[in-house]
Amino acid sequence: MAKMTDLEELVSKIRNPLIKDYMKEAMSCYFSGAYRGCIVMSYISLFDDLTEKLGALKDVNADAKTIFIEVEKRKREQDVFENYLLEQLASKSLISELDSTTINLIRERRNKSAHPSGHHPSAEEARYIFFEVVDKFLSKGVLGTKHIVDELLLRLSNQNLFVSTTISDTATVVQHEIENIHPEAYPYLVIKIFNEYKDSEDIVKKNASFFLDGLAVLDIEELNKNIVSRVIEKSLDDDNLSSKCLCLISSNPKLLTLLSGVHKSRYDAIMNKALEGMHFGQVSTGLSHPSVIIRRIIDSLGIEWVKDSYPNYLDAMVQKLPLRKGIIELAAQDEDLKSDLIDKVCTIAGSYSFDTANNFVERFHDVEEVFIGILTGSDCLRLAYEITDAASNGAWRSEEVIVSKFEIFSKLRNRVLTHLEDHPEESLGYLKQKINDTITIEAFKSRYLETAEQPA
Repeated sequence: MAKMTDLEELVSKIRNPLIKDYMKEAMSCYFSGAYRGCIVMSYISLFDDLTEKLGALKDVNADAKTIFIEVEKRKREQDVFENYLLEQLASKSLISELDSTTINLIRERRNKSAHPSGHHPSAEEARYIFFEVVDKFLSKGVLGTKHIVDELLLRLSNQNLFVSTTISDTATVVQHEIENIHPEAYPYLVIKIFNEYKDSEDIVKKNASFFLDGLAVLDIEELNKNIVSRVIEKSLDDDNLSSKCLCLISSNPKLLTLLSGVHKSRYDAIMNKALEGMHFGQVSTGLSHPSVIIRRIIDSLGIEWVKDSYPNYLDAMVQKLPLRKGIIELAAQDEDLKSDLIDKVCTIAGSYSFDTANNFVERFHDVEEVFIGILTGSDCLRLAYEITDAASNGAWRSEEVIVSKFEIFSKLRNRVLTHLEDHPEESLGYLKQKINDTITIEAFKSRYLETAEQPA
């Protein structure tokens, strides 16, 4: 309620510095008991603000231009323009019906207060008018209008609407395009852009798709609600549109927190199907790819949220993409995830499948340093043993590692040698368990880790 709101805090929300100064005077009137002056000055500020915002639209909207020219003419001639301005704004849908009703109410209160009608404004009345003028109008950036959206739709056929395919550049373009669109027009904007995406082809469909992604990235609360209710929830059960839903969630994972009930279940089904179809080691940068979606969800909402809400995501990343640098860095943040990842990597390193073991050796070159960074010495010894085991079973790339005495993976070798020296009893117990009771640490180092030139 207005009486619970600090007037100085309200004034700080006014965008126009000149009008802000004027409303400071209105506030001074209020605090000095001049409630009539507070109401009149608030009213004048309101219509000055409406005129200025109308002027900001005149170059992109024909109706706004016509109204603005007439208002300026009447002001120069010192003619009454308020009634005309309000009627025209309402009739051309440049303000909402609710805003029109609010302004009419403010105008009635001003007329009673400004003329000798016997009406004596109260503190509550002045405070209410002050609050409504600032909260509903002076603190808003632009007039509510669908006209700008309609003109934007016509430009979806332009080849150069989006300057690149990166999501950050897309968001920059969309931010620019909607800066003069009032939040009250967001539902209309989302519906119209989505319809263009569904019903159009070629460049229009592509631009509409980019525009939806850009709207999601902006992470504006009112846009988020409309994207979820008017696009995602209406499309998750449509095979032709489900991929677009995943793109939107990938663009702004916070949208996922707005899904519930049957809509959340449908999303789960789509993602689980996508995860099942993801190949081992598959790399993609597409927004709708499950690995990209999961990584963006983790970055946005945190690993703990994912563990609580979608633990299968983390398991899928470990099982399908264990040798990706990003996954290894992610695992470093959580002990359970790190343990699962180490188990998975050791399993593929020692696999009896030649293709799997050989693929490990080829891929491990790229991540050796970062992976060794999350391992204990005993983990390193375990991984080295798994490679020797794969080599003994005929994996030719693993055999190359053994022949080179782990020179191919020197960081791993050095960690193993250090662990053997620092923890001989623990290391020997592990080697006896895995190889045989007669193995010695020196024999293991000589066979797998040290060349003749290397010191024992």
